[in-house]
Amino acid sequence: MTRVGAAKNGKKLLLSRSHSKGKSLLQFASKSQDKPRDGMQSRRRGPSYNFQSENANVQKLLDQFDTFREKYRQKKKIESVALKDFCILFQPLLCNGVKSIDGDIPGVKNGQCFNSRVELYLVAAHHRLESGIDYLPAIRSPAMIDGEFVSIAVSVVLSGEKDDIDEGDTIHYCGEGGVGRRVDGVRSTEITEDQKLVGGNLALKNSAELGRSVRVIRKHKDSFHRSKFFYSYDGMYKVSRFYSERKKGALVYMFELNRVPNQGQLRW
Repeated sequence: MTRVGAAKNGKKLLLSRSHSKGKSLLQFASKSQDKPRDGMQSRRRGPSYNFQSENANVQKLLDQFDTFREKYRQKKKIESVALKDFCILFQPLLCNGVKSIDGDIPGVKNGQCFNSRVELYLVAAHHRLESGIDYLPAIRSPAMIDGEFVSIAVSVVLSGEKDDIDEGDTIHYCGEGGVGRRVDGVRSTEITEDQKLVGGNLALKNSAELGRSVRVIRKHKDSFHRSKFFYSYDGMYKVSRFYSERKKGALVYMFELNRVPNQGQLRW
């Protein structure tokens, strides 16, 4: 089965021991987490989009999920429900397991594209359907600070929803929480409160202190794509620096990420 991809022409707007594994952090959403939002990075000019994996096991997994997911679409069920049932019925196909992985992802190369965050979960590229930071908790982490195991970040998603500064090889990534919007039914309320140094933020801070790297995944607008957006895996970035600043009166945590050399040119 041929997977759905994106058109080749678009315009730029400025705007991965071998693998340490951790407990799955998946929480199934009650609503679609992939609705396009204003301010999302649009795709840049580059080579043809590659939605195909060179790894037979990864490609078989994604193709099987495509077929499975279509049945749920016809029943108007959300994709996260399809994922939950798929992981139960087709567990042997999950070639990279169901736990977060530190480092490169087997069978996934730089520049490979994915139709949704559900597909990122399936190949173990990012095990959070909504949060932008995936991490290994201290109990599952191989890393230590001052003789104690600490949580470490393993991947981040740049979605265009925050105050991230994306310069390609260098990214200033804004932490989770604090500034944003909270939706309650049909009401949307702006949030301006200090971010907290917990969860993904703490894991990224620990990664910065240890000089560790994380996988970077970008979300792209694309009017030609079926869902109007897609994701690209863009390789490993070193968490080089952690700092804080004020935005809209609230304390936010920022993380400087620098692309690890010798990974080839960015496609976007």
